[in-house]
Amino acid sequence: IDEFDTDDTIYLVLVEDGTLLLEFRVERSGITLTRIWNKRIRFEHLAEPSPLFEFSADAPDGSRLTFQSNRGVALSPAEKLAGARTLNVAGRATSFPLEFSLKIKLSEEEGVALASLRITNRGTTRLIVSAIAPRITGLVTVRHQRPMMAVIPQEIGTVVPLTKLAPSIG
Repeated sequence: IDEFDTDDTIYLVLVEDGTLLLEFRVERSGITLTRIWNKRIRFEHLAEPSPLFEFSADAPDGSRLTFQSNRGVALSPAEKLAGARTLNVAGRATSFPLEFSLKIKLSEEEGVALASLRITNRGTTRLIVSAIAPRITGLVTVRHQRPMMAVIPQEIGTVVPLTKLAPSIG
């Protein structure tokens, strides 16, 4: 995506390999994960569109403002690399001097997606920022063959059971 034609231009961007197809809704006002399709077993793993990350910062008046990848941000044009296996998105918070970059990459191992988020304070004052990345809601598993868990190995980390109850990560 070289540029957004207008403020309301929407792009559907696919990142895929032999096993996974990830679909993103990319617009000037943010990015939303809209599909996690397992090609091998022909199964949709996302019950509903989901933000990819969330961050919050303290406002000058002492309140805490929260932003998600699809709310409270403005994106620069997205870039798809390496034969549609990598998506890079950059943007900024609309109410704070915070910039971010998000990289979604399908691993060389089939069926693995890696996400990395970088947040930079471009202001002149110190900000306390907290982030949840990835923050994906509505995950759906195929069957209960054996207990499965998802692990997010950042900071303290999160471990959640993957059941048919459409759990959230983040």
